[in-house]
Order: sequence, then C-alpha cells, then structure tokens
Amino acid sequence: MRKLFLLVLALCLLLSLAACATKGKTSDVKPIPAAQTTVQPTPETDAPETDAPETDAPETDAPETDAPETDAPATTAVTVPETTSEPLTGLTHGRIEDGAYWNESLNLRIACPDGFTFYTEDELAAQNNMTGNLLEQTDFSEVVKKNGQFIDMVMNTADGSSVNLVISPNNASLETFTDEQIISMMQGMLQEQYEKLGMHVKEAEVRTMQFMGADKPVLVLDIEVNGSSIEMYQFFDREASEDYYATNTITLFGDEIDAQTILDCYSRIH
Repeated sequence: MRKLFLLVLALCLLLSLAACATKGKTSDVKPIPAAQTTVQPTPETDAPETDAPETDAPETDAPETDAPETDAPATTAVTVPETTSEPLTGLTHGRIEDGAYWNESLNLRIACPDGFTFYTEDELAAQNNMTGNLLEQTDFSEVVKKNGQFIDMVMNTADGSSVNLVISPNNASLETFTDEQIISMMQGMLQEQYEKLGMHVKEAEVRTMQFMGADKPVLVLDIEVNGSSIEMYQFFDREASEDYYATNTITLFGDEIDAQTILDCYSRIH
C-alpha cells in the first residue's frame, strides 16, 4: 500500500513539473489546463511516430516488400526491442553495481544507504509499463521521447521510505528558469493536487541543502495522510546532461534516516 502511495505522490510531482514547463511557454496558461495537457503525452506522441513508420514503409515496399513491413510495427510500439540495432542517442539505462546506481549519461552515481534496497529490473519495468527483458534491449531515448519520462531508479526500506529518480527530456522552456523558480511555481500546484487526493500539506518550503559540495534548493513537503506524517524532498539534477535531467524524490516515513544523509550518497562518475 505504501509503495502505491509513494508512486501517487511522485506522479503528482512530475505532473506539476510538466505543468511548470507548459506555464513557462505561455504566460496566460492556467495551472489546471497545463496539468491536463501533461496527462496526454502518449496519445500526442504516438500519432506522429505512428505516421512516420507508415510513411516510410510504403516508400521501401516497392523495392524490398517484406523487410520494411517487419520493422514498421516494432517502431510504433512504446518499447522497441529492435532499436538495439541502432545507436543510442545520448541516453542509457542506469545499472546497479557494487551497491550503487550508475548512469554514465547523467554522470551520476548514487550509493545505497543502509537499510535501503534497489528495485529489481522487473520491478522497474513494471513501473514503466514494460516487461523486464526489454530493459536490456530498448533505446531509452525513444522511451523518454514517447512517454515524457522514464523511472530509472527506485530504492526503498521495509518501512516504506523511498528514493526514486526519473529521467525526463530537457525542456527548452525550463532552461531560462533556475531551480528556485521552478520549485516556487510548483508549490501551489502540488498542494492543490495533494489536497484533492485527501492529503493535508501541513507545510511547504524551500530549503538549501548540500548536494555534491554545493548549495542545492530542495522543495520540502510535510504531508499528513491517514494520521501518518510524511516528509517529501524533491530536487533536480540538470547540470550533467544537456539533453536530459533527473528529478529526484525522497520520501521519508519516521526518523529512520535523514534526507541529507541520502543527498550525501550522490556523486559524479567523472
């Protein structure tokens, strides 16, 4: 139950970030329409990508007939095993090695704190509506392009505390905003969404915390639901890649570990 609850919270955070991106494009966009546009990424991206293969298939049908028809349906799927035959475009799936998460595309390593365990490949695949075997043979740049995001790492404790990392394509409309400005835009939208879900946001503030030796603005939410208190921390890593950024969400039940200890587990690979 707690896993489901954490995923609902994380989804709300991601939708709010997408809404901020839309708000950055047009000054007269209201929060509710912006959020509505973010829940339609799959249909909107499916149409053009379905059209592209259909257009290519007839052009190659004349000389080759069968070969292009085999590739076309696979390309239109959300997860495409056949994409392994083509080079990845700047994005790789992270790996778990030596008790840490590694992702060269993000130049990021996250050591696993005491008491936490990483999600398995099958568990990650389930969160991304994939099957486990596709994690080893899918072009993740295509997945992120079609879905707007990809859950690349989750680790949690037996008591329900968790850390998750979601990769999203770098949105040009966000480039002109600082992390502080994005977080400021998110606060009101998050509180509204959580209240609609029956959660009470007792406090929302931006704290400065240490992240890889530098000050990092972190959105901190104190949430009460069903008599339980939850602390949620969200921050962005936008420095490591021009094409992608990572949204990091830490959700803590109780006092088993503090958020700064988890932040201290982050480091660059190079």
